[in-house]
Amino acid sequence: MRSLGISLEGLRALLDHKLHTFFMMAGTVVGIAALIVIMAIGRGTERKVMKRVNNFGPRAMMLIAGGGKDLPPPDMTVTTLTLEDAEAVRAEIEGLEIDYYVKPIQKIAELGKFDTVFCFAVLTEIADVVGALEALTTVIGHKAFVEMALAKPVVYVSRSLFWLKSFFMKKYSRGILEIRPSNHGWMLSPSMGTIRRIIGDDFRVSYLGKGPRYDMICIERIR
Repeated sequence: MRSLGISLEGLRALLDHKLHTFFMMAGTVVGIAALIVIMAIGRGTERKVMKRVNNFGPRAMMLIAGGGKDLPPPDMTVTTLTLEDAEAVRAEIEGLEIDYYVKPIQKIAELGKFDTVFCFAVLTEIADVVGALEALTTVIGHKAFVEMALAKPVVYVSRSLFWLKSFFMKKYSRGILEIRPSNHGWMLSPSMGTIRRIIGDDFRVSYLGKGPRYDMICIERIR
């Protein structure tokens, strides 16, 4: 009976102070909603990071120029790592194997196939991007992580009936090559659809997001 009386008194007090009760309930609702959103963002970020780690594998390592004691922080735009740096890393990590070759990308098939291939910015800084992509497929045993500049989406409208017909044909509607100037001359940046047609049906291409300098894609052998 005493508990019932206390409950009735509390309910009467809430009804007598409706505005205070409203703000209290609104604050509780907003606080819980904010907590749920923060937890969801944290979980989503964690899953995204773990997905990238699983893609590259637990034994993968990325070296970036700069950083260390009394040095500026790492800078992904600096590409000054040398063979001597690789040898220094191998000396510090037990069991690490490093092979160093200087070959044109058209001749990398001589190296054989590798389970995982990393290719950073190379395909963007050469003129024959089509031949380079074809050569890259010869060494992919399982996956390749490629950083390269991709063509930006464009909208093109024509009065031609052929354009209207081809717009609905997958064969023609997704093939884009963007021509742009660089320090090495004129370069070609293909779209995802163009890359898929160049490398063929034996591979699956997926977009991973922005890399250190360009876009990052994954090329996975499926046959």
